[in-house]
Amino acid sequence: MDRNPEAVGLWDGMCPKEMRFVAKKWIRALPVDSENLFGRERFRRAVKDACVANAFAKMQGLDPPAPPVAQIVDARLEGQELFVVMEHGGTDLLEVMINNRPMREAKYFRELANAAAIIYHILSSIDRMHALGVLHCDLKPENIIVREGGATHLSQAKLIDFDTAESISKPPPSRRVWSGTPQYWSVNRSRGLGCARESDIW
Repeated sequence: MDRNPEAVGLWDGMCPKEMRFVAKKWIRALPVDSENLFGRERFRRAVKDACVANAFAKMQGLDPPAPPVAQIVDARLEGQELFVVMEHGGTDLLEVMINNRPMREAKYFRELANAAAIIYHILSSIDRMHALGVLHCDLKPENIIVREGGATHLSQAKLIDFDTAESISKPPPSRRVWSGTPQYWSVNRSRGLGCARESDIW
């Protein structure tokens, strides 16, 4: 399989029919043309998250591997409602941070090990994603899910919500671009200069 995400439909919107997408998106007043849905820009934007996740899932096992993602379960269009179902990947990182002690207050080695594992998975996923030419462009605790560890394994983290993802090779915007979550914008993004590798790391 080609390592290039664009070759498996990341940016042209041509997602495989076998996509299996817990989220529901509503497309208001979208004229339903079953033969050319992916020809509509609005529809492609609505399913972009699922398309990117699906492409990464299909690239698992390659060297270098794609970042782990929540597996797509099903995608159905019922009238003007798009139902996207994905595996339950755990709790978002913000809730995990609220419900657990800070690392400096950890009382047990296991707490530190779990925190280290989460940090590793996040940084590794960003590195793998960038190596494949993809920018997330909206990284924040709510867009990282954590499956908390137990007695026999450490916590695991995955990136989700690729709605605003962009290709690294995409030309810089000719005008100011505002997308993502303002509270987590990098300096460049706050100036409307678009997304870059540094934006994901910020």
